[in-house]
Amino acid sequence: MYNATKLYYLLLGATHYLENNAGMEIKSNELNKNPKVMEDMHSMIALAFAEHRTGDNETDGIAKNVRGARNNNGSYDHGIWQINLNQANYTYLTSQQPSNGINSNIPMFKGLSKRELKDLLYDPAANAIAALAIVQLTAGGDEYSGINNWSTGNLIDANSAYYLEAKKDLTNHIGATEWVNARMDKKITESFQSIPTFQTPVTPPDIDTEFINNETNRITMNEDYSNLNFIDAAVAKTIQTGYDAFKTTKGYFNKVKEKLNEPFIGDALLKEIDFMESNYNE
Repeated sequence: MYNATKLYYLLLGATHYLENNAGMEIKSNELNKNPKVMEDMHSMIALAFAEHRTGDNETDGIAKNVRGARNNNGSYDHGIWQINLNQANYTYLTSQQPSNGINSNIPMFKGLSKRELKDLLYDPAANAIAALAIVQLTAGGDEYSGINNWSTGNLIDANSAYYLEAKKDLTNHIGATEWVNARMDKKITESFQSIPTFQTPVTPPDIDTEFINNETNRITMNEDYSNLNFIDAAVAKTIQTGYDAFKTTKGYFNKVKEKLNEPFIGDALLKEIDFMESNYNE
């Protein structure tokens, strides 16, 4: 079962794959849809909803990864976006068009048999890639180009139940994601502000002091400076016998990398995330 949120991420992944692995330019117009354009994203999700509609202009907001009913010509449609492997679609997707034809140049489909491609179309990511590639195809006139490769392409205008459902669900998801991210950013910022900063000794020595024990390859503190209060008491107790990294110049520490026994900041963040999620889900 694939709701608008799952379809959204499948389409973003498909867009990235086609742009970076097939060198495809993803166009946005009346026939061709680019998921990076939010209205086009709504249309692509609406197309999947329309293919799995529950009635005349009715949807439960779910697309299924199933084989469709037998078509009048004896063929079947496959997967989430109900891809039909007619000869044009099959040769285009597998880059086996004649020399004057148009090939998709999709590496994962190239040279596959029809049976191999059909089986692969039940992989949700592959189905999204195939659907987006087909919706970019403009050949044979507008009647069979882009979104019109699907008979449901004329059912998904901005006032249709499929489009409105996709828009509503996706708006809710993106709004919730932005809220959580904003809260997370705020909490991370607050947490890092509480991390103690290193304070250099008031009177550093005049000469370099060696802090590395060459025999043990262990960094140790010069006892003359062992009582320096350079780190906050909240984390000082977690430091046992030494430090993972010291950098010395003119006998005092420029940088300290603390090795903490317990991720006290991480624990606080996890508790905050649980709190946020419990509030949001109420």
